[in-house]
Amino acid sequence: HSNSVALQTAGGELLHADRVYLGTGVLHTALLMMPLLGMRELTIKDSAYGLVPFLRKRRSRGIRNEPLFTLPQLYTEIDVPDVSSRNVHLQWYGYNDFYRDELRKKLGPLDALLPEAVANQVVERMWSIQAFLHSDDSPGLTLRMSTSGRATLSADHDERARHVFRAAYDKLSSVSSKLGGHLFPSLGRPGLPGGSFHSGATLPMQQKPGPGQSDLAGRPHGLQRVHIVDSSVFPDIASSTITLSVMANAHRIASGHRQYN
Repeated sequence: HSNSVALQTAGGELLHADRVYLGTGVLHTALLMMPLLGMRELTIKDSAYGLVPFLRKRRSRGIRNEPLFTLPQLYTEIDVPDVSSRNVHLQWYGYNDFYRDELRKKLGPLDALLPEAVANQVVERMWSIQAFLHSDDSPGLTLRMSTSGRATLSADHDERARHVFRAAYDKLSSVSSKLGGHLFPSLGRPGLPGGSFHSGATLPMQQKPGPGQSDLAGRPHGLQRVHIVDSSVFPDIASSTITLSVMANAHRIASGHRQYN
């Protein structure tokens, strides 16, 4: 029917609905939509991230024995044009049980010579910072699907992220003493492609969408009753956490169903 959508389940059951709201996550949404749209390749925009340690001057005695959570305790933004035209988002994490293991790995055989009291001095001062970049500063991912339906995912290469991370760490290092500690950029490490879990913009929303794009209701070009409600339809991926943005956009699309033709 022109005024409904037909869905066939894996068990062969045929379902009819007025509309379909699809929010299965970036990869699964792409894999579902590519055959439907006749697309063999999609670009996934990503927010690159890195992890860098920060050693505080003040010690939190006995923190290893406290009942804690592992959520970030502080958000900060680097909004400096010399670093990037886009914000660099920082999430600060306090004590974590893996700090002692990481210190042991860094020291190698020398760890056996380190008194545990000294190790505690380090661990009880340690914070870790996750730095996230805007998708404009980050390499993307390319999803390809063969004619047989086999999908492959590959990481694009772009040196810009490395330069932005370095500039961001330099800026943060310049104010580290005011923050009560010292940053160790040389001990920082980049995250894996897609490892930030902040990805999307595979079928970005546009006022007048063409092939490979969606309208402001999340409908891919050529489809009138299928609405994508996850980050696949974002125009880009911000450096900050995108969870609330995904929820708000999904609510906006679902709440406006009466105005869709």
